[in-house]
Amino acid sequence: MSMNQESGEFIQKQVAQKMHNDYKTNPNPLPNELIYSHFFGVIKLNAMLDAVQGVMGIRVYYGKAPNDAGVMKQQLMIVAVDSEGKDVTDTNMILDFSTPCPTFCGNGGGL
Repeated sequence: MSMNQESGEFIQKQVAQKMHNDYKTNPNPLPNELIYSHFFGVIKLNAMLDAVQGVMGIRVYYGKAPNDAGVMKQQLMIVAVDSEGKDVTDTNMILDFSTPCPTFCGNGGGL
């Protein structure tokens, strides 16, 4: 995993719903599970926004999903929002699989 303009992957609505429900049932991570930030690449963000006519912005949801070792980790999911303020999830352009900090953190210039 690395930080670049293509960081992130698209997931289907059902996967996002499960991740969000898993987060809602147990939102508090253990200290060794803390993630401080998430990075998404501009190419993936633009692809998501370009797929929706009349996009007004984005909405970010929290979720939990197992990492490669099977440990549940915090996740962020990004969905486009239309001009009426509704989530656009029928395009399967829900962005997930960010590059997390730790390990990929902003070196001294960020929060």
